[in-house]
Amino acid sequence: MLVIGRHSGQGAVRLKCLELGLDYPPEKLKRLLGRVRIMAASLERSLYDDEFLALAGNSAEA
Repeated sequence: MLVIGRHSGQGAVRLKCLELGLDYPPEKLKRLLGRVRIMAASLERSLYDDEFLALAGNSAEA
């Protein structure tokens, strides 16, 4: 289980997508990373898988 939070990098986000079975477009990883960092900082904790999946779904559509 990979922990994703405000200090995570693009590689960690890519691995989390793979861990959760997401076929995420590489060109959109940077945008997803920014959203992950903002949400983790506002929550002051790492993201749960369902929160990450919600962000990944929203970023993939944008």
